[in-house]
Amino acid sequence: MTDELRPDIETWALANGFEASTADITGATPLLRTGALDTTDDAYMGELDGRDAVLAEFSIGSPTAGQAFGGSGSSSTEFTLFLVAVDDSGWPRLTVHPVSFSEHSWTRRLLQRDHEINVSPEMDERYRVVAAHKVSDDDVRRLFTPDVVAWWLAQDPELFVDIEDHGEAGAYLAVAHPGLGLTDQQLDALRDRAVHLAGLFDPVA
Repeated sequence: MTDELRPDIETWALANGFEASTADITGATPLLRTGALDTTDDAYMGELDGRDAVLAEFSIGSPTAGQAFGGSGSSSTEFTLFLVAVDDSGWPRLTVHPVSFSEHSWTRRLLQRDHEINVSPEMDERYRVVAAHKVSDDDVRRLFTPDVVAWWLAQDPELFVDIEDHGEAGAYLAVAHPGLGLTDQQLDALRDRAVHLAGLFDPVA
């Protein structure tokens, strides 16, 4: 394969100890099952800070209006993300997405099972925090200390973060950057954010 034909993230992935994979991460967290036509476009397996991880480009697809009326085609929202295996006994499900992300009926479906939590005026203005009913508001607010909120609000671009426990299948943390074709510097920053958040949700004893 020539350099021109390589996926955008391949060079970074191989240089950082990741290997090409056929892993399909669809459905691993709420973000990764948002649409009706979600696809894992490219995936690489490796480790982040000793945790198994997948670096992937992922498309959240939905039928277009034309398809709804018998036509063809779809629209999609694309992300580059790390999916990290974590020991998530305390977080059955938690999503932190920018309020600007249009989730429409998916958000309504999620809120039928889960509940939205107000963290702080500054955080609430930028992000929607939704947790499983087993997670109390107090648990979430203890996580979002002033230092954590300040770190979150300083991220550019805004982060899409999910954590979900699938029982025997394991627990996964997704840390996503909107868009494809990230530079090496952007991938370095996304890796650092994923490592930081894995330590926040799954601190080493």
